[in-house]
Amino acid sequence: MFSYDTMPGGTRAHHHQGKTAINLIGHWAGLWSTYQGGCSGDGDYVSDTPAEASPAVGCPTGRNTCPQPGADPIHNYMDDSNDNCRDRFTTGQYQRITGILAQYRGIRLS
Repeated sequence: MFSYDTMPGGTRAHHHQGKTAINLIGHWAGLWSTYQGGCSGDGDYVSDTPAEASPAVGCPTGRNTCPQPGADPIHNYMDDSNDNCRDRFTTGQYQRITGILAQYRGIRLS
């Protein structure tokens, strides 16, 4: 569930461009948060998402909280960074979304 003030034109500071809705739809479509499991385990279960110890706050460029390769995915819709920072899914996340939607929701993306 999300608050109306996170939608475009809303009043939620740093989270008013609709990216919270994209994040929640990503969860509905089978994605986990980028920081799921922290630096250990399988993270978000998508191999091309770098490990992240905790949710990002703000837009901390160059943040790297885990010893595994890759900086924290602060630009990923499934992180909690500011809306103006989030603008992408990884290729693996998109593949997971298309597979989950097709198999469990009967939705085919092209």
